[in-house]
Amino acid sequence: MFALFEKYVPDFSPELRQAWQTLFDRVTNVMKLPKMNEERLLKRAKQYLDQIALEQEWEAEDKARRWAEIQEEVKATGTYTHTYEELAYGAQLSWRNASKCIARIQWNNMVVRDRRHVTDPDVVNCDRDSQVNNLSTVTSTSGNASIAILPCLISCLDE
Repeated sequence: MFALFEKYVPDFSPELRQAWQTLFDRVTNVMKLPKMNEERLLKRAKQYLDQIALEQEWEAEDKARRWAEIQEEVKATGTYTHTYEELAYGAQLSWRNASKCIARIQWNNMVVRDRRHVTDPDVVNCDRDSQVNNLSTVTSTSGNASIAILPCLISCLDE
């Protein structure tokens, strides 16, 4: 391409060539970015799926089916949604891997409430308040810890 510039653009200087090269490099990177993010997401999703399948003793067919679903959803939307089982196990796994938490021995007793479907901020606040109240119940009665997974109600693009 630069051969054409040099041939047909008068006064095509080395500085101009460098400027065009920088522009081409940046445009190329912008075009490659979504694919790179998709590949990065699929790599992490595969690692997590392998871990959950191993620790939860999934059948090979179930793991293969879920992996195909994840790949299809990422290809169509650029992301994927965890199933309840993946979400709950991820929350428990996070607690288990919190090395400074002395209560983490109870990680597999955590109750996970999936509230991703809630869109009303008042209901979200009610869930949040019940979580705070539940914390004192858990600590005083040695009950099971619980967590509610809430949706993000504010788009990052709106900020």
